[in-house]
Amino acid sequence: MPAKRFDPYRLDRSLMKAAAAETALMRRAPGDYGARLAAKLAAYAGRKHCVLVHSGREALRLAARALRPRGGKAAFPDITHPSLAEAVSGAGFKPRALDIDLRTLNLSEKALKAAAPGLDLLLLPHMFATAAPVKLAERLAKANGFALIEDASQILGGRLGRRPFGSFGDISVFSLSPYKPVSSPFCRAGALLCDSDDIFKKVLAMRPAPPKPEAFPFISLKLDRLEITLAGMKAANAVYRSELGRALACLPAGVSDFTQDVPLIVPDRTAVEKAFKKAGLPLERTYRPLHLEKDLPGKFPAADIYWAGAVHLPAWPLMTAAECRRVAALAGRTIEK
Repeated sequence: MPAKRFDPYRLDRSLMKAAAAETALMRRAPGDYGARLAAKLAAYAGRKHCVLVHSGREALRLAARALRPRGGKAAFPDITHPSLAEAVSGAGFKPRALDIDLRTLNLSEKALKAAAPGLDLLLLPHMFATAAPVKLAERLAKANGFALIEDASQILGGRLGRRPFGSFGDISVFSLSPYKPVSSPFCRAGALLCDSDDIFKKVLAMRPAPPKPEAFPFISLKLDRLEITLAGMKAANAVYRSELGRALACLPAGVSDFTQDVPLIVPDRTAVEKAFKKAGLPLERTYRPLHLEKDLPGKFPAADIYWAGAVHLPAWPLMTAAECRRVAALAGRTIEK
């Protein structure tokens, strides 16, 4: 049977037999299997402790409660998954969005420096597998007394110097839910990681709900082969960079070379979306700015530019070079009109 074209779950389909064998092993001692997986993920990220939970959103919520149980002022970049804002909403936090840097589409260093003296908590994601200013955030957290949660969901497997992403901040989190390079196709999962024994005990005291056990085999297998997966995604990114032509100027210069969705800021977003829909080719979703999504105050000129022109090209695991060339060709033709 031929492989489905433009299939974001192609990696999962390739691992079905191996996952079935892993599931048989797990059923002999599911608790031990989950504990070993948590330890393996902690070691991979360079952390002492790992707690597996039922979603990335829940990992963020638990992290916020463990670090600042009385709430306070919590900030996050304006362009990110809404789960970051939702993790602090209704838990005694006053949410604040901060503008982004158009070169990386991550949190603006200027915005972070301005906000730092008034923060109690910063949630810092690495968007598009691109490093956010995490070392600056650590320095400012120490100087200003706010807690730091690193959301490394989109950059799992990457490193900053010798340190793996997921090792920064008071707590780091991973979403391990369907569609990500390390995930299960059947159910959501997340991970909360830290080095502090005290924080670890606080999290366990909240009795976090674990993932469904059927998530574990796929997560374990995909973690073992993550370097291969990332190499494939780098190859897809390289095709885009070679085939976009003049449209390559629409790719922010600081964006990673192994992002799963390749962001372009185009002059006419509607025209690109219509062209892709007509051709039956996929685009990734864009992120609606949280100041619009959650009605948050402030001025966000960079985030507004992103929202007006962003389209995301897919670079899924095991996506073929031919598929990438077809997507790049359509994007290039449409943008250059």
